[in-house]
Amino acid sequence: MGLSLIAIAIVLVTTYIWLTRGFFSAFLHMMCVVLAGGIAFAFWEPLAYVFLGKSSFLEAIAWCMGLALPFVASLVVLRLVCDKVIRYNLAVPKVADYVGGGLCGLVAGVVVAGITVISLGTLRLDTVLLGHRALSYSSNGSIVRSGGLWVPVDRVVTKFYGQLSAASFRTSTPLASEYPNLDEVGTSLRMNFGDGKGRTTVKPKDFEMVARFTVGKGKNLPTGDLLNDAWMKVPQKYTDADKANPIPGSHLEGFVVKFNAGANEKGEGKKVIGASQIRLVIMNAAVVEEADEFQTLYPIAATCQADSTSPQMARFRYDANDTYLASPGGASEATFGFEFVVPPGFEPLSLYVKNVRHIVADDKTAKPWKEFGSASERDAAIKAGALIKPQGVAGPAGTADSTGAVPAELPVDVTQEVKAGSGQPLQPNVVPQIEGVRFNNRLPWIIQKGTHGGLEIDDKNTILNGLATFAADYKSGSFEKTLKIERLLTTTDTVIVQIDVTLGTKFSFLGQAAAGVDKISPPLLRDTGGQVYEPVGYIYEDQTRKVVRYTPGEPIRSLSQLASQDGISLTRSRTDQKLTLIFRVSLGVTLDRFTLGNKSIVKFDPPVPLDMQNK
Repeated sequence: MGLSLIAIAIVLVTTYIWLTRGFFSAFLHMMCVVLAGGIAFAFWEPLAYVFLGKSSFLEAIAWCMGLALPFVASLVVLRLVCDKVIRYNLAVPKVADYVGGGLCGLVAGVVVAGITVISLGTLRLDTVLLGHRALSYSSNGSIVRSGGLWVPVDRVVTKFYGQLSAASFRTSTPLASEYPNLDEVGTSLRMNFGDGKGRTTVKPKDFEMVARFTVGKGKNLPTGDLLNDAWMKVPQKYTDADKANPIPGSHLEGFVVKFNAGANEKGEGKKVIGASQIRLVIMNAAVVEEADEFQTLYPIAATCQADSTSPQMARFRYDANDTYLASPGGASEATFGFEFVVPPGFEPLSLYVKNVRHIVADDKTAKPWKEFGSASERDAAIKAGALIKPQGVAGPAGTADSTGAVPAELPVDVTQEVKAGSGQPLQPNVVPQIEGVRFNNRLPWIIQKGTHGGLEIDDKNTILNGLATFAADYKSGSFEKTLKIERLLTTTDTVIVQIDVTLGTKFSFLGQAAAGVDKISPPLLRDTGGQVYEPVGYIYEDQTRKVVRYTPGEPIRSLSQLASQDGISLTRSRTDQKLTLIFRVSLGVTLDRFTLGNKSIVKFDPPVPLDMQNK
């Protein structure tokens, strides 16, 4: 109700103001508002991408400010120019002056209110924003349209500028085709884990499109067969956003998306994806000039890793309210295969990952790498691991060979690695003792509550997130348990591993093996299953300061990042520096190596099974 009242108030106040100022002045203002809206939508996406790349704070407001700032700025400039150029009023009969002024004020008010609602809707706020929610769940878990505003200014603005984008304001990527349901975007982003408290967006570099596939295209499969899978013997019940059942002859379009550690949620440090945060815009290829022939779809299911200790994939349905799929364990990367029900005659146009747009015609998704004739063929590919890592699809790690096969990653260079460990079999359920490695989630010193600076803590004084700097002579002291901060947050399926990379240790960034490695290479822990783990924090000490950083949602991607963002740069010229990297590794895996990029620094001998939780 609150958002509806705000929208109505904006419309009524704007209408009244310009009704009293006359038709000619109101007409000029209306034209400025309409032009400012067109400019704002033109700059919205590019400007939002700029904000997304700056900081976590700007990420949370990127889509709002990307639209609101150019609208306000251009409106101010247009009004100043208009007032400067047109200095005189135009005489109009009194009745026409009031009626015309009111109508022009009404149009301007609707545009201002609509852009305000759309902008506010993209902020990281509760799913239900001041009583408004454009999308909800049906009884079968499908995402459907729900009640709009009392005066649907957001929907009117979406349709108005959609029509203009295909006519007077025409561009190569019109709003009508790229955002046919723009008024629903804000709600779709806020329908996330934690009722709006999760991340509403990601950066373009936080994910990569791997491949596209189809199921049943051109096969005219019965709906029950199309919506079936090997993990549940009952076909999935599904309705589209308009609450309609699938049209006979529909097929599934699938997109394989690989998320890196930059897509992690803060706190638990996992990738968490709800159905509303992935959407596909499709078009009817036969009548692309019609704005109504563009539709927005939401996924019905996703294929992803089922367990952190095994690379085996499984298919999970979005078939209940508030269903969120999370990456298991602490691996830096996680791959999902999202599936959409596409009506006959329609083709995918753009895929949106938390509102970051990927044009389907680009790159690896221009054509499906595989067209499965049935759901059972797709299921067989999932069980064989071929859906998530399709053969013949080139990835960033290399190029396809003559057979079309591509290695999952570049081979690890082991020429200068050293070994860490006794070389003898490890005792089961005993924490291994390896020089330079700590298998626990405790800090080397205790922080007193109240002096913890930028570190976020929970009610048990466990560190959730953040960064804090202390004086070099900071003393733990002796104080009550309720004031002690000494543990890092971990989860039931992860283990904290701390690696000392200081000069003189086997894991050192300044050792012989690391000497020739580029500073943009990421420090990684690797397990025997091929999964990699980026550091999610560090503990640093020198003669001037102590620093603790623990940011599961913002991993450390390179040595150069440490230098540029945190001012930490290791050198052989200083003996007072000590740096310990903090990793969150999946419980149950076996650690194999510590590398800088693909250059191995240390080989664990024997490999270390992480079969015990931190205590």
